[in-house]
Amino acid sequence: YVPLNGNSGITGSLTVSGSVIGNTALTVTSILTLTPITFTPSHSPTGSIIMSGSAGTVKPYYFNGTSWISMVP
Repeated sequence: YVPLNGNSGITGSLTVSGSVIGNTALTVTSILTLTPITFTPSHSPTGSIIMSGSAGTVKPYYFNGTSWISMVP
């Protein structure tokens, strides 16, 4: 559990396995790294973001509540 309340004082890197659930905003001021997966999950919350594909074809996708939409052409 990591409190993401703007006052957590986290510096460096943060690794989260599973979910961070809350009514808060997460601001990234450097690099956000998402590990690519080779599938699109079938049950995800609306607004979810993933990196999906295989070597040379990895793209970011967001879930609009119905389907995964590529964020790049």
